[in-house]
Amino acid sequence: MRPSILCFSGLDPCGGAGLQADIESIFQCGGHTLPIASCLTVQNTLGVSSVSPVKNDLIQQQATAIIEDMEIAACKIGAIANQDTAHIIAEIITDFPSIPVIYDPVLMPTQGQPFADLITLKAIQQTILPKVDIITPNHNELALLTQSSHRSAYTPPLIERIQSLGQLGPKHILLTGADEKSTEVNNVLYNHNTLVETYTWKRLANNYHGSGCTMSSALACFLALGESIQDASLHAQLYTYETLKHAQSLGHGQMIPTRNRVHQ
Repeated sequence: MRPSILCFSGLDPCGGAGLQADIESIFQCGGHTLPIASCLTVQNTLGVSSVSPVKNDLIQQQATAIIEDMEIAACKIGAIANQDTAHIIAEIITDFPSIPVIYDPVLMPTQGQPFADLITLKAIQQTILPKVDIITPNHNELALLTQSSHRSAYTPPLIERIQSLGQLGPKHILLTGADEKSTEVNNVLYNHNTLVETYTWKRLANNYHGSGCTMSSALACFLALGESIQDASLHAQLYTYETLKHAQSLGHGQMIPTRNRVHQ
């Protein structure tokens, strides 16, 4: 039986990221997606034009309907567009202390309107991060999550930012390096402040819409299937890399991953 993964993510009308990425990736990795829209977006492969949060009562009603009917094996959280959404998602997942919670901090798109302002970011730090088992930021998202206004002129070293993020609650951090300027992509798994493993991938030539959503939802699925953090992290990256290698140019901007079945 496929494990069911509860996903709070944004709705992407071009089908590259958000809930569409969750549904496709989780199905192809062996799970079943329980999708709840945390926000509605106006976006395409060129960028994000607007982000509209879904009302709290509708998020709660959707979650309640699912919880009353189905067993949840993991939870994946994506875009959070305001502080109210952060609070209601945190409240919902509090009822599931024994399942893995994966947070993909969708905070700033490559182009277009940000998903979260400073008030929302603060709410995420206070309510979501303490409940997260593994978070999957890139370097820009790590900087946003660990910024401190009174030290705005100071750029801390990487290990200090990792320590700061760990102090906010996540048990594991899978830091992705796709947004770095390097010939290879280095993703690094940490257990709190301890480096567990470094994964090095050949950098692909293009830019992709939904790569982070793909990896985090695949990670949630593999954890729901009972894999360890290390195995799930590796398998999620392998799956994502294949989707990017076969990505298609369906619009005039970033390429969209081709989320086919897992090749063992």
